[in-house]
Amino acid sequence: MILLPFLHAKELKFALVSKEYNSPFFLLSKAGCENAAASLDGVKCLYKGGSEVNPRLQNEIIEELIENEEVDGIAVAVINSDFISKRSLSLAKEAGIPIITYDSDLKLKDKNLRLAYIGSDNFELGVALGNELKAIRPNGGLVCIQSGVKGAINLNLRMQGIRYTLSGENKVISLQNALENNNGWTEYERCPFYSWENKKRAVDQLKNILDNEEDILFVSVGGWAQYYEHYVEEMQPYRVKIQNKELAFVIADATKSQLEFLKKGYSSINIGQNPYEMGKQAIHTLFNIVKGKKYNKVIHTPLTYCSQDNYDVCTKPTDASLTK
Repeated sequence: MILLPFLHAKELKFALVSKEYNSPFFLLSKAGCENAAASLDGVKCLYKGGSEVNPRLQNEIIEELIENEEVDGIAVAVINSDFISKRSLSLAKEAGIPIITYDSDLKLKDKNLRLAYIGSDNFELGVALGNELKAIRPNGGLVCIQSGVKGAINLNLRMQGIRYTLSGENKVISLQNALENNNGWTEYERCPFYSWENKKRAVDQLKNILDNEEDILFVSVGGWAQYYEHYVEEMQPYRVKIQNKELAFVIADATKSQLEFLKKGYSSINIGQNPYEMGKQAIHTLFNIVKGKKYNKVIHTPLTYCSQDNYDVCTKPTDASLTK
């Protein structure tokens, strides 16, 4: 009897394209991606990202994956929907490479280019941030919202969720209309601030408000300020006042370093997302798409609610998943 050599199936390569390679948030998505790939036979995770948050860099990375890496699918955290949709994502569609989005989605007009979205329910994240502001100031007050890239779909939805919650109305207030004594809430005239996801700029904007407005609540829809390498040094003068609730700083995301900041009083509340689960589900979704299996077109990953009272347990389900 002649034994035929074992024929190996083609290795499947799925790419996870973040907004910024070394971001603590997106490095967790890398861990989820790699662990999910290791659990599937013949699957490899390629984690990519630019040295900074830049749509041109992201576009170049996706084009490189299409032209030289022979990837079987791509999950992308969208920086600028208009930019990559006209360029690299259109190339991917022409090449028959399935595209999904994670963390941040494409604009409605561009959604024909992707097959699924995985990430937080961004409007509900905004609602959660708004509810924390209401708990701190039940009767309303002056608030400043900080966002990242102006026009980003996910960040706009978070801002919308904050305004919706604070206004107490059953309709979504237009993003163009800041709160102006809506249910007792007014937005500071210079806000919203846009950090353009620059970490130092985010800290400078935060300090500018805390230095010049004593009774104001600052809420950031992303963790940029706390990802700045000198965050603790910059925020040292405000720590005691934050601990004593004389100042309020509510922020999205709850990475390990952010929870340390929360523990030591460098923020009031952190509403965490689950980037590990985003990376994990991205690989499983792409695998199901390529294999012709059923897949969910929208997967909303859970939020975590972290305060100075529960910082050590608030993300335990997320942390446990990292060991699987």
